Amino acid sequence: MVARNPKNKPTAPNVVEDDFVTEVDGIEIRLPSLANLPFWLTLEIEQLSQTRAIKAILDAEVADEKARNAVMALRTKQLNELLIEWRTHSGINEGESSAS
Repeated sequence: MVARNPKNKPTAPNVVEDDFVTEVDGIEIRLPSLANLPFWLTLEIEQLSQTRAIKAILDAEVADEKARNAVMALRTKQLNELLIEWRTHSGINEGESSAS
């Protein structure tokens, strides 16, 4: 649903634009807000599994190779914890797409 301003013009919903920043093994990881991905990337990942979607986001949005590799080296439990924190930061509930 689109919020309306006093002049009855549509306004964008609140979107977290700030990057999610965390640290893995002493390496800063900066990930884009899931609520503010480029449209082309949203289209590219919408039919992918969660795992492949994460990889696509890393490849497209994380320029630092050390940061990408640090995320790729995480164990499943660690990755799930990172995903929960990333979604929470972005204001995205599990199962909700960034295009919602």
